[in-house]
Amino acid sequence: DPVTLEFTITNLDGASSATAIGFTDDLDAALAGLVATGLPMNDVCGAGSQISGAGLITLTGGALASGISCTFSVPLQIPAAATPGAHTNVTSQVTGQIVGSPVAGDPATDDLQINGFTFGKAFGGPVPAGDTTTLTFTIENLDANAGVADISFTDDLDAVVPGMVAVGLPATDVCGAGSLLSGTSLLTLTGGNLGPAGSCTFAIDVAIPSSTTPGIYVNTTSDLFELGSPAGEPATADLEVQAAAATAAIPVTSPIGTLVLIALIALAAIWRLRWSV
Repeated sequence: DPVTLEFTITNLDGASSATAIGFTDDLDAALAGLVATGLPMNDVCGAGSQISGAGLITLTGGALASGISCTFSVPLQIPAAATPGAHTNVTSQVTGQIVGSPVAGDPATDDLQINGFTFGKAFGGPVPAGDTTTLTFTIENLDANAGVADISFTDDLDAVVPGMVAVGLPATDVCGAGSLLSGTSLLTLTGGNLGPAGSCTFAIDVAIPSSTTPGIYVNTTSDLFELGSPAGEPATADLEVQAAAATAAIPVTSPIGTLVLIALIALAAIWRLRWSV
């Protein structure tokens, strides 16, 4: 997939402008095969500046007035064989000139997180307050060559709708042999495992409190973890709660009312019998 890398450079001199600003960034050193696309780009940090390159990108000719910053973005392409996890990218120092003298700033650094999974969830449509609905999770291993083990996540249902709970848990082997989904207001998946390019889908019932105000509630899980380290972005779904369904009730009479009702029914029967004779 593509990703965007953003840079910000600030001239900290409060009195003089900076010229000849430049730096390099070895993308390939952070992740083999990581390249910039759509370069060169001009005037990204002052008139006459340029960012160019592919696996190694270079800024040249930057210019900033005193106390001024520039921010620019470079589109990158993630290689298909990228290993999931965090990949640290560190630039060279940023250099330039102020009043004819050379100046330099610290390297910039950031982590590129490569997800190893897709992780999604969905509720089973609008639900009246006081009723139950299904909550379905889907996890897919994006690595076509290697299986994954010890997949886990949590989902705090009570943080979305106070009193919302899962029913019918724990459930075993929901995402590979030995996996376990447990909890009531706080769901926890542990021990998930998938083969290369494998996926799992599992559903549970959740009960909505009758006191819940109708509306749309956003439910977001934790990150998806593999061996205790983040490996996938959280899953999010909207829960739509409707007003509680109306119920019909059979009126209950007092004992005297019941006797009167029986007498009336008996008189009606006698009257009907006389007319039929």
